[in-house]
Amino acid sequence: MRNKFLLVLTILVAGCNSSGSSDQGPVHFTGDSPAVETVNGVVISQALLDAYVRGHNVNLGEPDARQKALKDLADYVLLSEEAKRAQYDTGVQFQADVEVTRLQAIATATAAQIEKQTPLSDETLKAEYDQQIARAGKFIYSFSQLLFADEADALGAAGDIVSGKPFSEVFETWKKKAKQAKTYPQVRLSQLPEPLAKVVQELKPGDSTKVPIKTEFGWHVLNLVSTTPFVPTSFDTVKEAVRRTMLEQALSQRVKTLREQAQIIVVGGTPAAERPAVPAAPSAASPAPEAVKKN
Repeated sequence: MRNKFLLVLTILVAGCNSSGSSDQGPVHFTGDSPAVETVNGVVISQALLDAYVRGHNVNLGEPDARQKALKDLADYVLLSEEAKRAQYDTGVQFQADVEVTRLQAIATATAAQIEKQTPLSDETLKAEYDQQIARAGKFIYSFSQLLFADEADALGAAGDIVSGKPFSEVFETWKKKAKQAKTYPQVRLSQLPEPLAKVVQELKPGDSTKVPIKTEFGWHVLNLVSTTPFVPTSFDTVKEAVRRTMLEQALSQRVKTLREQAQIIVVGGTPAAERPAVPAAPSAASPAPEAVKKN
């Protein structure tokens, strides 16, 4: 029902002028295509039915799928007419909800068009896949780590390791002072901050770091539990996932360029372009790209 409400808002928005009144019917586009149904005289065109099918991933080959789609479209029109009759569409909050939904719908449709204009050959996809496999490395690593915000605490934990204490004992002693004390199973090099990845490769199972490793997240003291060979999923299996990732990256870059070229001013605050970005701090083992997931 929530999705239906949002779609009704999208239908309504084109009929709301700046004063809040609706001066047109609920449907403002037919696509110069034949009617598939009418609702109180309002024409629902084949173009709108096609748009519904695309947006809801409807398989018209399934029994009653077409009837359900037409029913939903009729409901959108009826609820849109009810909003006008009851004058819901004159309220400020209602109009704001409609406008946000309209902008979101335009942004989504624009993103789809940008993706269509970003052709990706199998050769391009395979090259990206190969790069991801190379970044992942030849092994999967399991390790336990203490992550400290304070360097002095990290040095204290590392000092206990140097003195000969087992890592399990060091872990228990220092975990309350660490901002993170956790075991990570089956992590690939591409998932780790670069300084941590370099050190992990040099360790043997059972080894612990004797000097804290500094990354953007803090100071790491870790113990390598085990390594196993990394067997990547085949290219054919993940090709579409690679395509999806590359399209998302292309769209993200396009939006970034648009933002850099735009003048964005936050009223009553600092212009967005001047505010320092605050990057999210993922864990040391953030989710891996689909292309390099282990079988």
